[in-house]
Amino acid sequence: MSPLPLITAMAQAELRDGSVITVNGESLGVGQKAFIQDEEIKGTAPSLAQ
Repeated sequence: MSPLPLITAMAQAELRDGSVITVNGESLGVGQKAFIQDEEIKGTAPSLAQ
């Protein structure tokens, strides 16, 4: 029996400067903020005044 392939969820995230990057990890809803480190979603972030 061969091992199953590793499947990683990928999503696109828009940064504060307007650029878009592809990240790994759990997807969040549209408009939600996230902590991103090393192109990986680490968790949800609170909405703060800019």
